[in-house]
Amino acid sequence: MRRKVVEGGPVIFKEDMPIDEAAVSAPLGLPAASIGRNELTLLYKGRFFVLNRKPADSFAKIWGTTYGIEEDDSPKKMEDSYRAANANEITGAQREWLAKVLPSVDLPTAMQVYGDQLKSILREKVAAVYATPSRVPGHTTGAGTIAPLCEGAVLDELEGCERMLFIDGKAYELLTLAEYLSKFVKTFDPQFWKTLSSAAKTATPEAVIRLIEGNRDKVERKTAGVLKGKIHFNERSFELFLDGVYFIPEHMGATSEIIDRYNRLLEGRMKLDAVDNLLT
Repeated sequence: MRRKVVEGGPVIFKEDMPIDEAAVSAPLGLPAASIGRNELTLLYKGRFFVLNRKPADSFAKIWGTTYGIEEDDSPKKMEDSYRAANANEITGAQREWLAKVLPSVDLPTAMQVYGDQLKSILREKVAAVYATPSRVPGHTTGAGTIAPLCEGAVLDELEGCERMLFIDGKAYELLTLAEYLSKFVKTFDPQFWKTLSSAAKTATPEAVIRLIEGNRDKVERKTAGVLKGKIHFNERSFELFLDGVYFIPEHMGATSEIIDRYNRLLEGRMKLDAVDNLLT
């Protein structure tokens, strides 16, 4: 085995580490974790919200019925509950995974020989397999009545899921009313767009549509129809008011697709935990 010495300490070359590269990505085979506890769940600023029949400043109107919005347990608390409920399965799966990654290796001996270098290189390989895109500043948020929550939950790392609505097995990204209208900016008269975009920051969906209907000569005909159907068609139209602004849902795909992405990140975190806890 090749060794080199740096500042008086032995350093092992990566290629000499007894790691089964193919096993690093082997699934743990654990029960799937869910996102939220209900079929209808909101994820916003790192917080879960659910609907009830109690009056509230934040609300959702679905098929003509208005529901109050209240905060549920945080993503971190739900992840902790998942880990506690599956503690034995998780521990066993982590041990089996380590045995595959480090075949025919006596861990106490390996740690004595390789020390923290083994942990460091294993972490590097796991991180490469479960790498996620870096979060980039994207959409604006609401009026700021709800503070962001970041407790270190795995769900916080899920790219593109900062503002979500999950309902009937479908996942929607939430755009503010002003953000949604901006998708059609080129179809409006420039001067009217200034008036409309300013109004959209505080106006109700119904008021925004009335403003558009009263200025049909300043918007393309097709756009007017699309916006009326999406934003406010009648009293049974969907409405969501949260954090001081109205949101419009944009379909992203099936909820199951988001859950699969989440569970993959959760699996990566559990493998990193297994590495960190080697012989501790």
